[in-house]
Amino acid sequence: SLLAYFLFLFSTVYPNSRSEPSVRSKILSFFLTLISVVVSQTQFLVKEIEIVDNRSEIIFGPGIIIYLIQFVIFTGFFLYNIVKSYKTSEGVERVKIQYLFLGVFLSLVFTSITNLLMPILLSDFSLSNIGPVFLLFFIGFTTVSIIRFRLFGIRFLFAQILNFTLLASIPFLSFYGIYFLLEKFFGDIHQNGAYAVGIVLSLLFSYLFIKAKDKLQSVFLGKFAYRGFDPNQLINEYTKDISTELNLNNLANYVINLIKYIFNVKDIGIVIFKEDKNGIIFEKVYGYENSPEFLNELLKVTSYWDNQGNNYVLIKDEIEEDKLTDKNLEIVSNLMDKFNIEVILPLNKRVDLNGLVFFGKREDKKNLTAEEIKFLENIVINTSVATGRAILYQEVKQFNETLQSKVSEQTEELQIKVKQLEEARKKERDMIDIMGHELRTPATVVKLNAELLGNFTEDIMNNRDKFELYIKRIKTAVDNEIKLINTLLSSAKLEGNRIELKKEEINIVEDIEMAIHGHEVDIQGKNLKIINNVDKNVPSIYADHSRIIEVLNNLLSNAVKYTDAGSVTVGSSFNEDTVSVSVEDTGKGIPQEEISKLGRKFYRLENYLGKEKGRPDLVRPGGTGLGLYVTFGLIEKMDGKIDVVSEIGKGTKFTFTLPRFKAQNDGTKEIISNNMFERLGLKR
Repeated sequence: SLLAYFLFLFSTVYPNSRSEPSVRSKILSFFLTLISVVVSQTQFLVKEIEIVDNRSEIIFGPGIIIYLIQFVIFTGFFLYNIVKSYKTSEGVERVKIQYLFLGVFLSLVFTSITNLLMPILLSDFSLSNIGPVFLLFFIGFTTVSIIRFRLFGIRFLFAQILNFTLLASIPFLSFYGIYFLLEKFFGDIHQNGAYAVGIVLSLLFSYLFIKAKDKLQSVFLGKFAYRGFDPNQLINEYTKDISTELNLNNLANYVINLIKYIFNVKDIGIVIFKEDKNGIIFEKVYGYENSPEFLNELLKVTSYWDNQGNNYVLIKDEIEEDKLTDKNLEIVSNLMDKFNIEVILPLNKRVDLNGLVFFGKREDKKNLTAEEIKFLENIVINTSVATGRAILYQEVKQFNETLQSKVSEQTEELQIKVKQLEEARKKERDMIDIMGHELRTPATVVKLNAELLGNFTEDIMNNRDKFELYIKRIKTAVDNEIKLINTLLSSAKLEGNRIELKKEEINIVEDIEMAIHGHEVDIQGKNLKIINNVDKNVPSIYADHSRIIEVLNNLLSNAVKYTDAGSVTVGSSFNEDTVSVSVEDTGKGIPQEEISKLGRKFYRLENYLGKEKGRPDLVRPGGTGLGLYVTFGLIEKMDGKIDVVSEIGKGTKFTFTLPRFKAQNDGTKEIISNNMFERLGLKR
C-alpha cells in the first residue's frame, strides 16, 4: 500500500513538478492509503498464514478488495502522471521518464505475477519469496535516470536485452540438445563415436552461432534499435562515399544530409575556421541566421575547447547544471540558448581542423542517447579526416596553380627580357658600327684637309680662300668629334650612375641665346626660321651649367636635323617652384606609339631602312641614338622632368622643367658614389 502511494507522489514531482496535485488530492490520497494500511494489519485482510516448504501461504479475507482498489488506483495515477509528463517533456527529461517507466513496468509485471495474481487468483505462493527482488528493476532504472545525463535509448536498451538473451539461449539449448542426441544414439557421451560426432557438431555450432550473432545484431541493433538502419553499415557506406571526395561543399552536403536523415533536424550547419581563428575557410548553414555575429559567437566555442584542452560534444541539456560552476561554459550555454542550438560537435583537431558541426532541436523532440552520440562522433571523426584531406588538397592545388602562374608569368617575362636583350644587343652592335663611322668621319676630314694644307705652306697668301676653307673644315670636324666624345662620355657616366653634377644658379635666358647662336649656321643652311619666344624675365634655375648647355644643344640639334622646312621655336614659362623650356619644330613628327620609347639608349626612330628581298635589315646611317638618352638622363638627375608632344607631319615639342634657384647651397658638387650597394640604397 505504501509503495503504490509513494510511487504516485514520486510521479507528481519527477522529472519536474508540473504534475504536482492539489492539497485536497494529497489529503484524500493520504487517508485512502491510511485506510489500506490499517486494514492490512488486521485479519480482515489476512485471515491466516501458513509456512509450507519455507514459504508463506496466505488465506485472504474480504479486505483484500480494499487493498486491490487502493493499489490499482495509485498505480493508475502513477502511470497517468508518467505518460502526461512524457508527452509534455523533451530532451533529457523525456529519456529519464522512459527509464523510469521501463523500471516500473518490469517491476510491476513480475511482482504482480509472483505476489498478486498467482497468490490471489491461483492461491499459488511458490514464487512469492522472489517477487520483491524484481523491485531492483525499478530502483536500478530510476537511479540511472536520476544520476546520468547521457542515457541509452529505451529501444536500444530493450534491443540489447533481447539480443543478449537470445544469444545466451543458443549455447544453453545447444549444449543440452547435443548432450541429448549423444546419449540417445551412443548411450554415453564418452564413446569414440560420440567424440567424433561431438567435434563435428561443435564446429557446426560455432559456424551457426557466428551467423546467428550477426543476424540478431542486424535485426535488433539495426532495424529495431535504430528504426530500420544499421549504424555500422551506414558508417561504412558513408566512409566509402567520402573517401575519395575532395570537394568541401560536397563533403558538407554528405554530413548535413546524413544527420538530417538520421536525427530528423532542419536547422544544421558546419563551419571551419582558419587555424589562427582570423577568418573562415568554409561555411554551410541551414536554418540559422548566417551573419558575422553568429559566426563570431561560434568561434567562442572553439576557444572554450582550447581552454579546456579537450574537445567533447556539447549538448544543451547536459550543460545546464555545469554552467553554474563554469563561467566559460555559461558563455557557451547562453550562445546555444540565443541561437536555439541543441548540439555542437567538434571537428577533430588531430587533423589540424578548427571547426564544428551543430544542429538544433529534433522534429520528434527526442533527446540524443548515448549510442546516438557515439554514432555522431563516428560520423564527425570520418568527416574531419575527409575535410582535412580536402583542405590540404585545395591548398596544394592552389599552391600549384599559383606556382604555375608564377612560373608562366616569369617565363613570359624572361622571354620578353631575352627578346629585349637580343634587340638591345642588335642595336648596340649597329650603333657601334655607326659610332665607328661617326668617329672616323671627322678624323678623316681632319687628316685629308691637313694634307691639303701642306700644299700652301709656301704660298698661303695667294690661296688664302682655300686655306681658310680647309681650316674651317678641320675646325668643324674637331668640334663634331668633341661633341660625339662628350655624348659618349655622358652616356657612359649615366649608365654607370657616376655622373658628377655641380649645381648652381644659372641664367637660363643667356644659355638659350648662346645655344641658338651656336646652331645658326645649321639653321641658315636648311633655310629654317629660328624663333626665340623666351621671356627675358625668366628666373634663374638651380642646375649644372655645362649639363644645361648639353641638353639645349641636343634638343636644338635634333629639331634642326629632323626639320626640312618651317621653323624651330624656343619658348619658356615658370611658376613659383619651376622653370620650363620648350623646343618646338615643324618637322616630321613622331608616331604616338614611339614616344614612350624616347630616351632609351641607342633608340632611334626608323632605325632600319626598308627590307629588300633576300637581304637583311640595313641600319640607317647618321646619329648614334645617344643624344636623347643623355638629355633625358641629365634632366632626371637634376631633379627635373621632360615631356614630349608630337604629331606626324606637324612637328614635335620637347619641354623640360627644372627647379628655380632659391638660394640653395650654391657651389656644392653632387657626386654619385661608385659603390654599388650605396647606389642601391643599401648599407655597406
